[in-house]
Amino acid sequence: MTVDNVSYKWRRNLRPEEVNENKEDIRLIWLDSILQDDELTMKIQSKLLECNPACQYYTDPDLCVNLLESIKNEQIFLIISNFIARTIISKIRAFRMITAIFIFGVNEQNDSLLVNEDNRIVDKFIDLENLIESIQNKIHLTRKQSLGFTLFDQQQVSIRDLSKESASFLWYQLLIHILKELPQDEQSKEEMLDKCTDYYRENQRETEKIQQFRSTYKPEDAIEWYTDECFLYKLLNRALRTEDFHLLYAFRSFIVDLTTQLARQSFRFIDKETVTLYRGQQLSMEELKKIEENIGILISFNGFFSTSRSIDVALAYAGKSRKSDDIQSILFQVEVDRSLTSVIFADISSKSRMRDEQEVLFSLNPLFKLNSAEFDLKLHVWKVRLIATDDTSNKSQKYLASLKNQMIEYTPIIYFGRLLLIELGQFERASEYFNTLLRSLPSDHPDISAVYNGMGHAHYVRNKFDEALNYFELAYTIRQKQLPSDHPHIASSLDNIANTYRQKGEFSKALEFYTQAEYILKQIYPGDHVRKARSIKNIGLMYQSKREFEIAQIYLFDALEMYTRLLPSQHPELAKCFKDIASFYQDKNELSLALDYFTRELIMVEQCLPVDHPNLYECVSRIVDIHKKMNNTDKALEFCLKKLNVQQNFRSKTHPNIARMMMITADLLQDTDTNKAFEYYQQSLSVLEGSFATDHRVIADCLSRIACLCTKCGMLNDAIQFYQKLIHLYRRILPVNHVDLAHGLKKLGLSYQAMKNASEAARCFHESLSIYLANYTAEHSSVQQIEAEIALNERKMIERE
Repeated sequence: MTVDNVSYKWRRNLRPEEVNENKEDIRLIWLDSILQDDELTMKIQSKLLECNPACQYYTDPDLCVNLLESIKNEQIFLIISNFIARTIISKIRAFRMITAIFIFGVNEQNDSLLVNEDNRIVDKFIDLENLIESIQNKIHLTRKQSLGFTLFDQQQVSIRDLSKESASFLWYQLLIHILKELPQDEQSKEEMLDKCTDYYRENQRETEKIQQFRSTYKPEDAIEWYTDECFLYKLLNRALRTEDFHLLYAFRSFIVDLTTQLARQSFRFIDKETVTLYRGQQLSMEELKKIEENIGILISFNGFFSTSRSIDVALAYAGKSRKSDDIQSILFQVEVDRSLTSVIFADISSKSRMRDEQEVLFSLNPLFKLNSAEFDLKLHVWKVRLIATDDTSNKSQKYLASLKNQMIEYTPIIYFGRLLLIELGQFERASEYFNTLLRSLPSDHPDISAVYNGMGHAHYVRNKFDEALNYFELAYTIRQKQLPSDHPHIASSLDNIANTYRQKGEFSKALEFYTQAEYILKQIYPGDHVRKARSIKNIGLMYQSKREFEIAQIYLFDALEMYTRLLPSQHPELAKCFKDIASFYQDKNELSLALDYFTRELIMVEQCLPVDHPNLYECVSRIVDIHKKMNNTDKALEFCLKKLNVQQNFRSKTHPNIARMMMITADLLQDTDTNKAFEYYQQSLSVLEGSFATDHRVIADCLSRIACLCTKCGMLNDAIQFYQKLIHLYRRILPVNHVDLAHGLKKLGLSYQAMKNASEAARCFHESLSIYLANYTAEHSSVQQIEAEIALNERKMIERE
């Protein structure tokens, strides 16, 4: 067997967790009941691999369906044998990520009716070359349409109360600013090409393109290379659409080159003051509904926005649709006043590899006002009118202007990570970002201590205190060598280390570092200052942890008074202070006062933070817990349902935020109405699994809660099924030795043990132990507990024998 044959065989019948990550928007999957190792099969596999390096091959329909079920953010082109087409198509009607189906093979029966059964079926093919040509044409069409959008509400005050969608519009502006601050050198180019070479190592055509780029590219060629639809176009567009930090950072030089060239070209229609352009695209009914519901607000496209001067070209890309179709054809009519200074766009038809498309390309993050959306019965498309604007409202402009002040203390590359971590609550992305900087920056870079500090915060907010302490201490050591002893960053490091020791329960060490930090801050800021207030509050929290409540109360309220003198009436720091005072009263068992301050926190969080921010749901959970402790279950339920109703009125009923509120409500109902709790959990899971925007950790949390409730109700078979789904998800999204996987395996093992299936319990327990030992010492409580379960399970096995 040749090396190529081995390579293709490794791609056959893979389980979802075995499939490599796809860095393009499209994935090809070939399903045939019999895949031989003959010359024709190898040729087909080779051709498909050239079209898409993430291509997978299946002979097992069930394994193929498992993969389809696991894919959430890709478009699938499915090539199926005509011998099994009729059976398979009936099974995949609900998979909306499948956007094109190609039927391939010779069959005597007439399948012309089958082609009309599903509007995603492109055609039936007998000739391989015709099949490949059709796939390539469909890929070209789909790539041109793979551009998401975000909506920006001009009434929102600042980044702190932008929705997740609205904040994305500012995300791109800041991204470009930061990329331009980074070194643009040969090393950054080689880093990009190394990533591309690794991904396309089995694709000869793309490998040759990469080598051509390496030897001939100049910055002024950026537009020509982008329009070539080679490796650059494919990877960059998906990275922009999915906000893939690793790829965007690797592509930083090319992104800057392309935006610079577009700015230099700037648009040159000399005969008109207002230009009308067109874009054809297909959107799901859900996306179209979002547009219809938001007429009058601003819309931004996530990437470089391609349009045409020709309406006919745009209509060809849009296609035609019926109003009842799941996928709708959209014709964007884009009107641009050439006097707008912040809207960068250029006629690139003279530089494009496809000059007949009369392409006009907008730079990153163009902003438009949604003017109207109506179905055109004559053209069979939705016409959506967009008007280019540079009006991001006075309030959002104030935020952008304030960045300059906030960046005085931090460089742009560090502030970007802090923005993700602190203001947007995107903890995983912040961690990825700081990790990327850590790998990329030299050890003597002036920002390296701030990168370590950022990594410490990213671990701290996820309760990984040992890792956080390690990074905070590294940052402190470097700062001691680089900075004077009374520098604010020295005080910050001391505070961070103290916070971590407090969380670890080492209060004496925490107090030592807090006191050092407070001393430095008093020297730097003789009067009121936010950092002094935070330091005072931290000392109060430490005394609270030591159960010295009288001293703690003095410090906490001194901090609140200073915050009140310094900050606007609605501010996240005040919300945090309210939360800490509420926790103080909760520890003293003064629950009415705790409820009062938790309520103040929630009111302020709703005013100050994005509606998607994790703190919002934590606030709700805290208030529910207080009501439960006060035996006010009815009030807690009333409160939950009220908040759920607000979310349902604000969002689509299928939005993941609705699911989070349902989970909180279900938690509350577990003890009083298990059937209703199950109903809310199931609705929540259905919403989460059907949403592209869902954080997989939230799905995992929901599965775990359902499994626990099943166990509590004695429904052990159901509990096992949900734990199995949880383990399957963990294997997809977590590192192989992540402790959450160990926790899940332990719970699954306990369920098997309760079902008297000792062999399966042993398998789960031993794998759980292996993962725990990869993270902890033998003395750790988790290791000792699982070893005890293993011993107990072995005794039960012996007794049964």
